[in-house]
Amino acid sequence: MSDLYETDFIGWTEQQARVLREAAASRSNLALDWENLIEEVEDLGRSYYLGVASRIARIIEHLLKLEFSPATAPRLGWRSTIRTTGGEIESRLESDPGFPSGPVA
Repeated sequence: MSDLYETDFIGWTEQQARVLREAAASRSNLALDWENLIEEVEDLGRSYYLGVASRIARIIEHLLKLEFSPATAPRLGWRSTIRTTGGEIESRLESDPGFPSGPVA
């Protein structure tokens, strides 16, 4: 299980939510807030995915500004944001090779 956590965080959150659902369905007598615990674990995976999607949208926005804006002063900042944000995405993807290529429910 820890290998999955290290290599595919989103897959790990999906697996953990599934296991928690099974435990909740078996009417475990553990004093856990099953419904909210499951929701929080699922939200971790979604947040991770949406963080990368947001960074990609930011890069696209700045690329469009560079292409279509007549403004000259902010261009260096747009280019810097593209480089920095691209590096953030690259780091995230390198740290989680299991990152999905499609939307997460």
